Amino acid sequence: MHKTKKAAFLSLIILIIIIAALLLRPRHIKLDLSDNSNISIVREGNEISLSSDEKSQLIDIVENITVMPWLFAPASGWTYRILYTSTDNRTNSIIVLDNKVTIDRMSYHPFGKSASLVTDFLDTIYNRSLVTINIDNADSITVINKSNGKTGVFEGARLKDLTDALAFTPSHPVTFHDDNDSSVQYVLNIQYKDGSSEELSIVKCPAILYKKQYLSVDLYALELIQEEVDN
Repeated sequence: MHKTKKAAFLSLIILIIIIAALLLRPRHIKLDLSDNSNISIVREGNEISLSSDEKSQLIDIVENITVMPWLFAPASGWTYRILYTSTDNRTNSIIVLDNKVTIDRMSYHPFGKSASLVTDFLDTIYNRSLVTINIDNADSITVINKSNGKTGVFEGARLKDLTDALAFTPSHPVTFHDDNDSSVQYVLNIQYKDGSSEELSIVKCPAILYKKQYLSVDLYALELIQEEVDN
């Protein structure tokens, strides 16, 4: 009788281990990403532009993500949100970090580097879009506040502070979510040392119009401008 109970207990333990192993084993998440025309990728609220070939590559990488169910998924690194329309015409989202994947509001811990392959791929594309705002050849910059008409002139050390701040952090393209976002707040009239001039504008978003595209603007540069013409 004692041996029978012991055998039954061992059988129960083995069964529990088998069930746990089945529940915790890495598994693929089935995704319907066949139509890449309905995919958009967002980082920090800004959409990242991908070619059709890049979208196809991304689909292959995303569909190979393997996750560990029932494990706590801490968050770190840059967050990419992949939005897509499934065959039932629903808009779905996949949120991917190096060590966390959220699909339909369910979070998982990725197995191995399956998620970081996605973030590495998107990091490369994102970094390719970065632009350095280079106006260090400026002789002076006159800033006009469009709302109150106040002006301020940056010269000498103040000019260097502003041009250094604008160039300090490479800027990324900005996506407007509202028509108001593109309303002009400040106009920068730049006089260069070679006698040429250029006009840039900073919009509400905030973003700066530089070389025909709207880019993120360094917050310290924005503070310098506000100190000069808002007070």
